[in-house]
Amino acid sequence: MISKVILDSNMIIMLGKGIITISMFEDLLERKFNLITTSSVINELKKISEQNKNKIIHMNINFGLNIIENNKVEIIETNNIIDADDSIFYTSLDLKNKGESVFVATNDRILRNRLRIARIPTIYYRDSKSKLEVEWRELD
Repeated sequence: MISKVILDSNMIIMLGKGIITISMFEDLLERKFNLITTSSVINELKKISEQNKNKIIHMNINFGLNIIENNKVEIIETNNIIDADDSIFYTSLDLKNKGESVFVATNDRILRNRLRIARIPTIYYRDSKSKLEVEWRELD
């Protein structure tokens, strides 16, 4: 089964900064996976980029969005009224309920707590070790 890895905004920005790479996900998961995100996440990033006067933040977001586009990351259409975190939570729950193997890549503690309650594993970046880690792995 090919797993799904849902990227949130901060992970896409970290890709844009070069802090993490797609190969880091490959090394961590050691299985086939597809990267996905939601339209709410993309819209949130575009809005932050447009409103932010800081050129470095603007550049990092644009690099992250280019990586998403160049790697053909699937963008799941979500209701734009739903905020990015809710779109990730409900998308991951929907995929899990359909029997998919799903991980959510996020450093957002509130979102990670919500996902833990729903028994959805998360991937996060551990600064002290400069690497990605899985918080909880489903049984294969």
